[in-house]
Formats: sequence, structure tokens, C-alpha cells
Amino acid sequence: MPRPDADLADMVVRECGRRWPQGATQPPGRLLRPMLVLESAMAVGGDPVRILPAAVGFECSHVGGLVHEEIIHRSGGPADAIVAANALLFEWFRALSECVDRGVPPERVTEAMRIQASTGIDSCRGTELELASTLHSGLDGYLRMARLKTAAPLAAACRVGAVLSGASPEQTNALAEFGDALGLAYQIREDIRTYERNVEAVTRDGRGDVQVRRLSLPVLIAHDSACPRDRARIERLLTTRSTPDRLPELVEIVRRSGACGTAIRMAEQYAAHARTVLTALPPSGHRVRLAGMTSAMNATIPLRRHVDG
Repeated sequence: MPRPDADLADMVVRECGRRWPQGATQPPGRLLRPMLVLESAMAVGGDPVRILPAAVGFECSHVGGLVHEEIIHRSGGPADAIVAANALLFEWFRALSECVDRGVPPERVTEAMRIQASTGIDSCRGTELELASTLHSGLDGYLRMARLKTAAPLAAACRVGAVLSGASPEQTNALAEFGDALGLAYQIREDIRTYERNVEAVTRDGRGDVQVRRLSLPVLIAHDSACPRDRARIERLLTTRSTPDRLPELVEIVRRSGACGTAIRMAEQYAAHARTVLTALPPSGHRVRLAGMTSAMNATIPLRRHVDG
């Protein structure tokens, strides 16, 4: 195989480094895919500077696939699941392209694709923040994680629906803000689940230790308001290796602190805000149903208010 043009290869490497400063795509391999994009474009008179983002996208996708392959071959367990997940992510974009065949203007589909791609990256960043979260992350750190990991995909779903339908910028932004607030309310309510469910049931489902290690809003609130003794116990429980009694002990501290009640009120505030921003849309049954989504989630959380007083 001939060696790639040094100038073009350098363009790709620098652009990869700009997008992924952590070095996820470094050091570069043969750069076969991005070079094929650029050389093909130039062969028909294309401008490599304009095409560069597409070329880099191919390299990023390639490296991401290599990472998944490494996981598949090392673990041997979740191979089928990882491959299926990869296919579903690509289907996300293929399905979007079909909207053009159904009469949606191409420029709207292009904007929707941009939203989806950015949201996918944001969601990954949110998961990364969740994995790195500590008690020192604080409420601001938690909300940033929840907004990227959970709220961003819901906001994107609303925004894509609006963009593909030719909504005005004001309506599109209102729907995105609705999705963001709905997502934050949803994430908080999901966090509360662990501390409202029967502890024995949570422990039996095999996810008890995961729930303890994943920093949630009730734990942050409880740690912030706890007495020195309980604060030290929370810190110990979050750093200790897996033990059978970790979840029940943590649940007991969180419930006693009243943290669930505080978290519930925060979720209700975000849900109320979500309903408020919908007033930017014209009255319709669809607006009513969107608003109903903010209250329908209440039924999924068995609120034991007597626990928090």
C-alpha cells in the first residue's frame, strides 16, 4: 500500500488531536479510511479542508470499533451484546436518512443528524462523569452529569422532532428546554428508586453494589446534611470493597437524613418548569400529552413520604 500524503495525514492527525485531546485516536494507524475520503474527494476536484471533518469521522468510528473489538475478545462474555449495540447506533443515523425519502427537506435532516451526533458525544461524556463522580463533585457536578447523560438525549429527541417538522427557533428551543427539564426530573426520580424500594429486593437483583458505587443525588444531599458520624459512614461505604451490608446501611442513612424528600422536591421543580416552557407552543392535545409526561413518572416511584417525615 502506498504511503499516505504527508500533508493530508498531518491534517487528519491534528484534527483528531483537536477533537480528542485525551489521545483516544492517537497514535494514528495507517489512516486508511480518512485518506480514502480525502483522496477520493480530491480526485474529483473536492476541497480537502471542507471534507476533513467527514474524513476524521471515519477514523473516529474506526477506532471506536477497535475499542469494542478489544472488549469482545478479552472478556468473551458480552460480545453479541456489544455488536448488537454497535448496529443499533448506526441504525439511529440510517433511519434518520430515510426521512428524506418521505419528503423531509435534506437540510432539516442534516441539522437533525448534527443534533444526534452531538448528543451521542454528550451522553458518553455524561457517563464518563458518572464513573468519575465523588462526594466532592457536589450538586453542580451531579447536575452536569445528569444533564449530559440523561437530559441531553431527551432534549435532543424533542429538538429533532421540531427541526424535522420545520418549527420556529422559538418553538424548537422551548421543546429542547422541556426535554432538558424532563430529563433532569427523570434522573432524580430514578436516583430515588434505590432508597424507596424494598432493600432486600434491590440486594437480590444483583445490582445492589452497583447502586451504592454510583453516586446519586440522595447520597449527595445526605452527605451534605449529615452529622459528622454519618458523613464518615457514607464516605466509608462509598470507598469500601463490596460487602453484603453496604446497601442496607447506606439506605438507612439516606432515609433518616430526609434526603429523598429534598430530592423529590427538586424533581417536582424541574417537572413544573418543563410544563411552563410548553406554553410557548400553540394549544393542542399534543402539548397536553407532553405536559402529562412530567406527571406520569410520579406513578413509577412509590413515594413513602413517611420515611422522610
